[in-house]
Amino acid sequence: MAWGVEIETGRIRLCRATGRSGRIRLGAHREVELPSAAIQPSFKESNLKDPAGVLAALQGACRQTGCRGWVGVALPDAVFSLRCLLTEAAPPARPDAQRFLAWQARELLPFPADEARVDFLPPLPAPDGRFRVVCLFAREQVIREYENLLEAAGLRAAVVDARSVCLTQAGIAGPPEGIVGFLSLREDRSTFLLLEEGRPRFWRNLPYGRTDWGGASRLRAFRELADSITYCEEAEGIGKLGSLTVEGGGRGAHDLPLALGDWLGLSVRPLQLGAQALANDPEELGSWGAAIGAAIRPW
Repeated sequence: MAWGVEIETGRIRLCRATGRSGRIRLGAHREVELPSAAIQPSFKESNLKDPAGVLAALQGACRQTGCRGWVGVALPDAVFSLRCLLTEAAPPARPDAQRFLAWQARELLPFPADEARVDFLPPLPAPDGRFRVVCLFAREQVIREYENLLEAAGLRAAVVDARSVCLTQAGIAGPPEGIVGFLSLREDRSTFLLLEEGRPRFWRNLPYGRTDWGGASRLRAFRELADSITYCEEAEGIGKLGSLTVEGGGRGAHDLPLALGDWLGLSVRPLQLGAQALANDPEELGSWGAAIGAAIRPW
């Protein structure tokens, strides 16, 4: 079993898990709450507003679970920017490719390109003869802030990824096929992530929190999601979305998948994890998706 840590506004989740043949086995796990102001996710500014308090919470979770050493890490989506770049070619050596891709995205970044940390998927041929490269950008000093926190707690980050990307690791059962979407609802925002054959291809952060999807803002949120899907199909040249998985709706939004499915005209389902050794409450189980995904994500 490997360890996964999810750090987000208001809480830290730490768990040990394995995933085989679409089934997840969950071992030791612990959730600790944080003051809402302790972490303020940002793409370019400092995130840890109470580093001592966050460290104490993380150390407590490690003591209670016995976690130490290497971990997979899921950080808030707002820490990252996922972009699909078109390029003539990328240097074969990974460090050279990272510098090249950061330079190519320099006008898209709100900080100097040499301050970017870049992860990317292997390039794929584009219809115009160039290559399409899906990149995940973050600011080096922001990621180092989290890595220093982990190191102070006796942990080392084997891989650092966006929360929604980690979530898909736990949410896809079996070999990925076709075009699928994930909608993750947080307190103050939501993330729509689209995957093509299991590869992240497009995402958009939507300015609607969890309660907006069931309240007065529901239709505006539905329309913006529908517009994002249309943009994927028409402007990005991605095929038709086959299904959508929703995570984080909460107890007041049991009708959300059905309502979204009717609005969008496609199959929409709540996140359901085939995990063992956790409480039977499916909503509690679903909330562990990102931490589980960080644990089972290949390092």
